This record gives sequence, structure tokens and C-alpha cells, in this order.
Amino acid sequence: MDYERERNPPTVFITGFEPYGDLGANHSWDVANGVAEALGKDAHNPVLLSVDEKGSRYPGKLIMRGETMGMILLGIAPKRRKICLEYRAKNEFKMKINDNAGRKISDKRISIDGPDYIISTVDKSILSRFADQHDGVELSMDCGGFVCNETYFRTLSVELEDSFSDQLNRNSILFIHLPPVDAISLPKQIEVVSELCTEIFLKPEIEVVGALIRDNSGRVLACRRPPGDPWEGWWEFPGGKISEGENQSDAIIREVREELGLIVEPSKPVANVVHEYQDKIVNLTIFECHTREFEKIELLAHDKFVWLPREQLNGVKWLPADQPIIRDWMDNGIP
Repeated sequence: MDYERERNPPTVFITGFEPYGDLGANHSWDVANGVAEALGKDAHNPVLLSVDEKGSRYPGKLIMRGETMGMILLGIAPKRRKICLEYRAKNEFKMKINDNAGRKISDKRISIDGPDYIISTVDKSILSRFADQHDGVELSMDCGGFVCNETYFRTLSVELEDSFSDQLNRNSILFIHLPPVDAISLPKQIEVVSELCTEIFLKPEIEVVGALIRDNSGRVLACRRPPGDPWEGWWEFPGGKISEGENQSDAIIREVREELGLIVEPSKPVANVVHEYQDKIVNLTIFECHTREFEKIELLAHDKFVWLPREQLNGVKWLPADQPIIRDWMDNGIP
């Protein structure tokens, strides 16, 4: 059975700030517009923020309206020489100059009851890898104490509150500090931010196969991801990514052998689902597989396995891509 694709083209907001203080211009707005032009304004919308409390709260309002699937917040850092990917926002004001509303707040928390820090909803491994692969880019843990940090903290606070019960489908939100254009040219800044947006929001689609293995009583085999795995404690069908040059049958035979030490015979596909994770889109096909080696299971890639009858299929925490299949089988029976 094919399940409805869950993804739509993302609407990504890219924000820049107006000039502030003694600055006659703020090129974060130029970069925001340049990125939107490069990637297409139908899916990447530039937004100009005021440099004050009102501007710091506006991205959160967009989130509450359900108008965004992701957000790149841009600001300038006149003393920095690299493009800084800010991994966390601080719950503090340390303003050294007035904002455009005349505020100058120092040594005060943005949110009295909030945490000291909130981290980006973009996976750190994506940011670290991107910084390692690009000269003039670094991962930063200090977003400053001015309106840039305030905007980032308020935006992440709204996102985490808004998606508290839906942690797997959060908006990807990142603040980027831009250096002066004499350190890195404006076209280069637009190029780098555009490339990062593509990596975050235009995710690779991975072809994956899974095995429906049933014992002589018709129970379904489920395997648990081990400690240290990014999905530690979640359950899945045995299987994995199709390697280059493999067909689906060859891939499922190899994956089951590598994970469980079993020899299986794939017969037919019984389910297909496309699921969007934060860093990739998984196109999963489940094959009915036969084996006579039920007693020979070796846990080579998992820490536990269990045989589940149909009425208990939802008794474990299945990976998100597997969940619509399990719901269908609970309602309509296993193919």
C-alpha cells in the first residue's frame, strides 16, 4: 500500500534588520533579499525586522500563525570576520548601545522563567559539517546581547512552546551573524547562506527498504535501535539504505544479513511510505520476507528484538516513518 506523501514545498522566511545606531546601512537585509532571489521567492520570503522589541517578536508571530516551515534570521556583527552560525541563544540582555526604540538593557533576563540558553532547532551535525567544509564559516556559541540575540531567543521560545507535543516536526530555525563586506563580499555571503538554506530545507531523498518477517504464529519482528544511536530506543523493521548499484531485493537481503545474521527471501512489497525527517526524506518500501532461521537471530546492529502479534503492534515506539504502516495494519490487517 502507498501512503500519502506528507511533505509540501517549504515556506521559509529569511529575515534581515534595518540600520541601527550609527550605521547608515545594514547588509543583512541585502543578503536576505539576495538569498530569496537566488532560491525563489515563491518558497523563500524575505522579511525586514525593526531593531527593537517589536521586531524581535515578529518572527514568533509568524510561527504562531502557522505561516512558516523554517526560518533563517540574519544580522550583522561588525567586529567579526567570519560568517557565524549561531547554535544557541542566551536568555540575557547585554546592550552596549540603544536600539531603535531607545532601549538599552543590560544584565537582565529576556524571560524571567525561561532557560539560560535555547539551542537551534537545526541539527548541530549539519551546522558543524557545513562550517568544516567552508572557509570563512564557523559554528558560534555566542549570539551577543543585543536585539539579534533577543530575536533568536524569542523566536526559539515560541517555536518550542508551539511544537511542544510535536517534537519531530519542528521548524528549522537558525540565526546567522554576517561579517562586514570588507571581510567577505556581499555576493559571497549571499552564496554561502543560499547553499546552507539548500542543505537545511531541500533535503536529500533516501531510498530505504525494510523487512516484514513473520514467525510461524504470524507475529511481526521488530528491532530496537541501540544506545548511542540518534534514534536510541525506537523500534523499526530490519533493513536500511539501498546502496549504489543495488536493487531493492538485493538490499533487503544484505541489510537483514548484516543486522540479524539471517538469510531471507524477499517476495513482494507490502507497503510504501515517504516521511520527512529534519535532515532527510526517507522513501521506505517494506517487503514481505521469508526465512526458516527464526532461532538464529543475532543482534548485530540492535540491542533488542521482539515478536509482535497484530493486536500488539503499537505496543512499542516505532520510528516515525514506520508509524503510518503500523496504524494501517492495526486497522486493516497485515498484508
